[in-house]
Amino acid sequence: MKKFIISGLISSIFLLGGCSSDEVKDNLTEVTADAEEVVESSEREEFDINSYYTNTNFLDFYRNPDELKGTRTHFVAKVFQVIDDDDLVQYMATVTPAPNDRRTIKLGKYKDELETRIIDGDEIRVWVRSLGEISYTTNNGGTNTVPAFYIDAYQIIED
Repeated sequence: MKKFIISGLISSIFLLGGCSSDEVKDNLTEVTADAEEVVESSEREEFDINSYYTNTNFLDFYRNPDELKGTRTHFVAKVFQVIDDDDLVQYMATVTPAPNDRRTIKLGKYKDELETRIIDGDEIRVWVRSLGEISYTTNNGGTNTVPAFYIDAYQIIED
């Protein structure tokens, strides 16, 4: 069931932007397969917060997305869009890896694993696993490629 939901997360990215090309569909197939592997591995492991404190530079998720699939990390993100599906909630968010450098990412979490609802405008600390990169077509016809992550744990940062 979780494999199906992760596949839904990946495929719904393309529905947000409108039409997709054959290249985007090929990327979807690759990301879906990797997402299934990440979910399978998480079902066998207990959450260990220390395993998310790696020396991986955040920008490496943009530079080497294929090499970093399944890599655990943590960061703070600002949610700017919430996509609520049947079993999965998806988030478009920004991360600021350096001053004056804001990067867009895609996050996903199963509804039944949410402790507190995450809403548009929330700033959250997340412990995640990389799903690789995802390309999607924007409403104005452009193409964006962003890193995608599955949220293993999160904390809403209060003002």
